[in-house]
Amino acid sequence: MDYSGTGLNELLSGIAPTPPQNKVRPERVIPEPKVINDCLTVRYGDQELERRLYSAGKLKTLTINGIPVGIRLTQGVDQRGFYFYFDDGSSDFRRYYHPKGLREIRINSQFINVDIERKWLIEAYVARYNRSLGSFMSVNHSSNSGALLSYFCTLSQMTESKLDFLLLVLNKAVNESNDPYFRLYLFDVVMSRVMRSLIVRRFKTRLVTIDQSETISVVEAAVDLLHTVISDSKDNLRNLTQTFDPDQFMPISSATIRSNPNAFWSGAYYQAERRRQLLLEAMQNFYCDTVLELLPESELMVCLKEENAVIPVTSDPEAEMEFHIQKVIKQPEARAVNWTAAN
Repeated sequence: MDYSGTGLNELLSGIAPTPPQNKVRPERVIPEPKVINDCLTVRYGDQELERRLYSAGKLKTLTINGIPVGIRLTQGVDQRGFYFYFDDGSSDFRRYYHPKGLREIRINSQFINVDIERKWLIEAYVARYNRSLGSFMSVNHSSNSGALLSYFCTLSQMTESKLDFLLLVLNKAVNESNDPYFRLYLFDVVMSRVMRSLIVRRFKTRLVTIDQSETISVVEAAVDLLHTVISDSKDNLRNLTQTFDPDQFMPISSATIRSNPNAFWSGAYYQAERRRQLLLEAMQNFYCDTVLELLPESELMVCLKEENAVIPVTSDPEAEMEFHIQKVIKQPEARAVNWTAAN
């Protein structure tokens, strides 16, 4: 019997099984990373990482999860400041500048001390571009004011562009960190600039004019910088249970606050106090403008030779104002941070 006219066929067709349909899953919303207890946690590959670091304000810890095998975190510094990048072997990389106050980076559960990385960069820079010195000097009880001035003179034996860059980098480090050694290094570089200017003036009187009162002001400001190191070191040493002898020689320490706080602060205190004492002994010579008489003329001529050196011009001037490390320090495989270098 035909029921087409009654519409029953259409009715019966409506009770056929409904074909299964794919369920629409709700879109997964990834929450915006927030700074919690001075810590920002992000994942590798976050396209907004640069913006997050810029807008995070002051933070102490940056945690980066999910870094794949073969990707290394590399540190560097340029005119804008200290930064890190994800090194996959390519020469094209994106720089992520340290936010102010950053103290540590944690990657795949490994800890990186940011101040140690900055110090290694600065110390390696000096070692690379001042072969006659190699590193910042530790003074001791037998050091005299002449030895300190000689050290400043040797430190100044870098091309002017390199010394300017070092001064720029140390100023940034001092502004971003409370580590006293950055202030010690800055003091040394400032004084090396003073010595260099005095030497150039002595041998190039017609070309260089320096106000003696301005020189004295710079030296006194450098002494004030040492006072901040001495004060901070004393305060921290008082809070430690270890005994401290202020007359006991302590070199510039490679220890960290975490690994050996006593050696860290004792080294900073002794080196700052001894530098202050020796510089004050030489201050009369600065006032009388006879400070260069404390050094042999042969040593002064070495500094002058550097001043006259021809600095090669690169095709990219900004290439002179960036520093990584490679070829200078071979990084152990166990370390989380890989040091690479640009010329």
